[in-house]
Amino acid sequence: MDYEGLILECGFKGRAEYHPPESVLANPHIAPNLAVDSILSDPTGLLTQIQQVVAKEFARRRWVVARSEYEKKRALEHLEPLSQANSLFEVLLGLWWFASFLSGLVAVASLKLPTHRKALVLMKELLHSQDRLDLHERLLTVLGYAYMSPEEVGVYLQECTIAFDRAVAVKRRPSYWGFKLRPHIRPYAIDGAREMMDEGHHREAMYWIEAFFAIALAVIQNDAPQEEKPCFQATFGRLLSDLGLTTPDDWRSRLRQARKLVGGVFKVADDIVAHHPGVID
Repeated sequence: MDYEGLILECGFKGRAEYHPPESVLANPHIAPNLAVDSILSDPTGLLTQIQQVVAKEFARRRWVVARSEYEKKRALEHLEPLSQANSLFEVLLGLWWFASFLSGLVAVASLKLPTHRKALVLMKELLHSQDRLDLHERLLTVLGYAYMSPEEVGVYLQECTIAFDRAVAVKRRPSYWGFKLRPHIRPYAIDGAREMMDEGHHREAMYWIEAFFAIALAVIQNDAPQEEKPCFQATFGRLLSDLGLTTPDDWRSRLRQARKLVGGVFKVADDIVAHHPGVID
């Protein structure tokens, strides 16, 4: 929702996810939000009590390790099903989520907040501090962005903008990540990608562009007039070609590369936790 110029993403979580506090401390997508005083309203007092515990225990080694293991598990959960993927859309989404959790692992190990939009930018910065930018380049290769130029990414940003606007206009039925296709999300999606490009992170911006492009194209294929669909589908085909993902052999090759990459990133994350000055025993 749009509230006084702010983009708010609202959702519901069950009480069980916040009790006991140990469940929160082991979850990398909840714990960082309660490690600081971020509660705006808490009529029952439940969150305030948990926040006090989480703030005290957040940097303790056992919980940093637990959150790191969570990210490792989720990365593998999105990687392994790719060997039985039924479509290139599934492959794109699987690789995207794999990269999300793999980059999240490096962030969590470094006591940083995992993020979506700048996930690969943060990962690059953190791996650079470990003198392991080679792992970042290998992830970009797995995703298909490694050799993309700023001009190529710029073209896809333009086409993503067209697809996003059209999907917002025609959307009628529920779709994957469809809640992201709203007029007030446009600055987050489009301007957010452009900001990364302006900062010199065009390949990392492609990660964000691809996500919105794919979900917008899926909506167009479902809900747009029939005569519009071939043009957008052709653009999707060109995207897959530029990413080097046009045949089952292509994605099996990426799966093999990703499996090899996992070990290196997991080891670096473990080393970060073992030597991070902010982690306490």
